[in-house]
Amino acid sequence: MTGVQTCALPIFTAEILAAGGAVDKYMGDGLMAYWNAPLDTPDHASRACRAALAMLGRVPAVDAEAAAFARAENRPHAAVAIGIGLNTGRAFVGNMGRSSASTIRSSATP
Repeated sequence: MTGVQTCALPIFTAEILAAGGAVDKYMGDGLMAYWNAPLDTPDHASRACRAALAMLGRVPAVDAEAAAFARAENRPHAAVAIGIGLNTGRAFVGNMGRSSASTIRSSATP
């Protein structure tokens, strides 16, 4: 997993940022991002779709980099494959927690 984290997450993060998104959190070898906050972005859904397609397009390069990383450490390499989920709708994005232990998070609302 370290190879994927080292190779993939910076590349995928760059695609999200390039599409005007923000990374909410990293979770192991995954991440969660959002658009349309704190400022209104009318085309946020299409921006998220463009970021998703860009990330899919980068998978071969990420896989090659992860394979090289594994070879350098004399470890086996499993091909990199990703899944992407997109959701639109109302969400809460903002400070969550106490003032001494708060963080900016996003959470879908029903």
